[in-house]
Amino acid sequence: MHGFLNINKPPGLTSHDVVARVRRLVGRKVKVGHAGTLDPAATGVLPVAIGYATRLIEYVGEAGKGYIGLVHLGRATSTDDAAGEIVAELPVPHYTPAQIEAAVAPLRGTIMQVPPAFPRCTLMGSGPTIGRGPAKLWCWRRARYRWIAWNGSN
Repeated sequence: MHGFLNINKPPGLTSHDVVARVRRLVGRKVKVGHAGTLDPAATGVLPVAIGYATRLIEYVGEAGKGYIGLVHLGRATSTDDAAGEIVAELPVPHYTPAQIEAAVAPLRGTIMQVPPAFPRCTLMGSGPTIGRGPAKLWCWRRARYRWIAWNGSN
């Protein structure tokens, strides 16, 4: 068996969990790999390669990707994402579309991004985790946004 599966990864599973499930279905003697890591809280398409298709993973990973996210302004967490413990909250003033556009503009083009605390590397697959440095990203399209007013209970 050879080819790709586009798995719609649900929240709660790691990319490795998805590969392990596919490996159980196709048999342990068949190579299985994925073309991109999604955090456990993330949902979305996870390309999974089976058999000889695993040789193509490096090329799939070079393709552009798109993301949809929700930003909660005025809230900081211990992990820099929604999964962490809230460590600070500040009131957020009303921003105009022009102000939001000006804030998003520097995120286009080539930027250096420090990944949140969750995705970390381990040495030899176990032991202490080590932080990751900034990664070079290229954002080719402007972000689209929609203002959602929070009533304080969300």
